[in-house]
Amino acid sequence: MDAGKIVRLVAVIVAVVAGVVAIPQSALIIAVLGLVAGYFVQDDRVLYILVATLVLNVASGGLGPIPVVGPILTGIFGSLSSLFNAGALTVITMQTINAVKP
Repeated sequence: MDAGKIVRLVAVIVAVVAGVVAIPQSALIIAVLGLVAGYFVQDDRVLYILVATLVLNVASGGLGPIPVVGPILTGIFGSLSSLFNAGALTVITMQTINAVKP
């Protein structure tokens, strides 16, 4: 298992746990893990990450009305959305740097 897979796995686990229970400074932890995980995204997965980020942003808040599990799912997908947002920021920055490199 390479470093990229380990970082992504830890990031997703932390995001899911932070969506269910209160972790001190969870937003900061998720943002840092997302920024680092975004560095390890391969070029053929860039479009997937960007589309998944958009979908999570749109869909994460719409699960609240579901009885019993709605707030839990909203918390989990909200944390995953934050993780993907930070990762997308790194991906966009790296793609911009690659585009302007000679």
